[in-house]
Amino acid sequence: MASQSLLSRRSNATTEALQQFGFRAMQNASVPRVTGQAILDLSVAENWSIRSEVTSLFQEAVLAGLDDRRLSYSNSYFGDTDLIEALASFFNRYFRPYRPVEPAHVAIGPGSSACLDALMHHICDPDEGVLIPAPFWNGFDFHFAIRARVQLVEAHVDTLHNSTDPDRLIAALTQAFDKSACRIRALVITNPGNPLGQCYSRETLRRCAEFCQQRNLHLVCDELYALSCFQQDMLKPNRFNSILSLDLESCGHDMSRVHTVWSLSKDFGCSGLRMGCIVSQANPTLLLGLCLPMSAQVSSLTALCTASLLTSPELPRLIQLNSERLLDCYRLLTDFLDSRRIEYVPATAGLFVFARLLPMAKSWDDEASLQHRLRREGLLVSPGKLYHLTPRQIGWFRLTFAIPKDQLTEAVAILARCL
Repeated sequence: MASQSLLSRRSNATTEALQQFGFRAMQNASVPRVTGQAILDLSVAENWSIRSEVTSLFQEAVLAGLDDRRLSYSNSYFGDTDLIEALASFFNRYFRPYRPVEPAHVAIGPGSSACLDALMHHICDPDEGVLIPAPFWNGFDFHFAIRARVQLVEAHVDTLHNSTDPDRLIAALTQAFDKSACRIRALVITNPGNPLGQCYSRETLRRCAEFCQQRNLHLVCDELYALSCFQQDMLKPNRFNSILSLDLESCGHDMSRVHTVWSLSKDFGCSGLRMGCIVSQANPTLLLGLCLPMSAQVSSLTALCTASLLTSPELPRLIQLNSERLLDCYRLLTDFLDSRRIEYVPATAGLFVFARLLPMAKSWDDEASLQHRLRREGLLVSPGKLYHLTPRQIGWFRLTFAIPKDQLTEAVAILARCL
């Protein structure tokens, strides 16, 4: 192994952090299971609902559009122009922006994680902080810390079931901001949420923007699950509201500090294609810094497939089909939880349910024990500790339901045996 003395201080800090995260992954992988048994994975937030339809569309796009020019560099330093124009049109159609999104507002990158990493690198200095309402995706720990060296400052609402209530949320954010030992530069929210699968109301978004404006913070809205909404109760509509849809400028908000992140990964089940983007409508300097290093990492084949999908006449049908199939699987899982009187947070979007499988758990070790037991039975789940819950919230697990229905049925059977 190469000596650390041969590496830069920057590289040493990065590799030390990577080793910490890698060790955790190795610990998870070491749990024994029955030899030869297939693993059912409810731990990874991947969407299989419309994968076959999307695959067929991509195959047609490659057959029709792959030509000699696709083997060359992009036709713009800022990325493939067809892709950027398709993204702008897509946002204008489905995110209902108050101010139309222009191609000049869009920076593309190899997935949302890369976009978030780049955004943190540009808006924060090392060891500065970002506020994040908890619970939140554990990937933020990794992607914010490794290169940007940003500290995560958690804001805990007192109950999971009301985590998007504007009064409760702003109170939690205020408390976390006031107690932070580091300088806070941004608020990062995930809407719809991960792991809770709930959408922010327009009022909550407005209050978050107001909170940021009063403290000169950037507002970063991770909207990866924007089109993965499903309507469980027609009498209680809770549709997705993008931060783009609010008229913040007329209320005196500095739009140069409002940024939206989206990718193909969740809504269209394309985690491996690696295409994400940032929309920032009033900060050309930031976009310049983001575009040049990131756009070159998006391959011409990814650009071709993405642009073809977003401009396809089949797109509305695919979005509707995704919603219908997600709701079908959501009901299958929650019907089981209801039958066992297992507490869970009702979701209206996303690919998962957050459920308290161990209501009597006394420690994080109890969570780990159930996780290991389920793995031995061939089922992977994500324990709540990963999502930054408090010790008062032990026993929760995130269960992904956006998998083939026959596999989900089998997964539910394993849960029934083990709980």
